[in-house]
Amino acid sequence: MKGLKTYLTFLHRNKLFTVVNVAGLSISLMFVLLIADMVTRQLSVDKNLKDTDRISVFASENTAAGHYLLGEKLQSRYPEIEEWCAYTGNFGIQTSINENPTQIRTLVARKNFFSSSAINWQKEIRHKYW
Repeated sequence: MKGLKTYLTFLHRNKLFTVVNVAGLSISLMFVLLIADMVTRQLSVDKNLKDTDRISVFASENTAAGHYLLGEKLQSRYPEIEEWCAYTGNFGIQTSINENPTQIRTLVARKNFFSSSAINWQKEIRHKYW
């Protein structure tokens, strides 16, 4: 008990030392929590999908994108690719509805988009919109 009282007296007398120690402890605790959150998110991503070990995304450092027909070239070159799907979106189409200018955002997908996905899209769409 005497050692704790001595330490508290030391901290009370050395305010700068106390501030530096508390700030360092706070910042290190913040980084520990951020790293724990990041690891938790990485380990739990897509756990609700079946066959997640067989799903891949073609991506670079900046974006997850490629040419719309890149899947055909990759599938002919690598027989391990069972099926591929592509989509592209955000093409703005300017149109007029009741004489009001409107921009419509579109999504273009390959015809197997809904059947090849591990997500039951009909169930998801009904759950969200009906």
